[in-house]
Amino acid sequence: MVLSGLKLDYDWKRHDKPGIIVADIAGGVGTVLNLILQSMPNARGILFDQPSVIAQAKESPLWGPNVTDRVSYVGGDMFKSVPEADLYILRWIIHDWDDERSIQILKVLSIGCLCECLLHKTIRASMKPTSRLLILEEPLPDEGNPMPTSAIISPSFMDILMMLVASGKHRTMAQYNELFQASDLKLQRIDYVRPSMGILEIVPSS
Repeated sequence: MVLSGLKLDYDWKRHDKPGIIVADIAGGVGTVLNLILQSMPNARGILFDQPSVIAQAKESPLWGPNVTDRVSYVGGDMFKSVPEADLYILRWIIHDWDDERSIQILKVLSIGCLCECLLHKTIRASMKPTSRLLILEEPLPDEGNPMPTSAIISPSFMDILMMLVASGKHRTMAQYNELFQASDLKLQRIDYVRPSMGILEIVPSS
């Protein structure tokens, strides 16, 4: 149902421009990137994940018509460096990590040596002024951000589950905004797709 909502409820064509590059960070075997590229015929995609995952993705038969030739595969560590792109995708990634590690994924790493900076470009460091980051998560309800009526699993339940099985947590929009501010980013808009997925569109704040 989540993939159906991503395909049918979100206006991907709003981002589709000739030559645009979409990078799915920690994108697994490419399920979401395949869907996005089918909805953005002018885009090229970069699937980025750990080298062992990328090796599996290259053998995956899931790529749709007219998509295979538009995909590049890059193995690496998202805590150290990510490819440059116009549109970044982080789906169900930030909730896996505590605030410190989440900010590390997002922000410019403070490294004194210029040569090291070139090798340690996280998402914010790689973003151009016109780049966008789409964070696909289920924000906890708070004032000004009620839980969608279509939600089939309580985000509060998911928050407890994340604390039990990982070091991360689900966050309210206020908590997300704190992460963005610490990472030199800001929220531009949020859209919801069925059943309760929020698509947070993030832009550089400076």
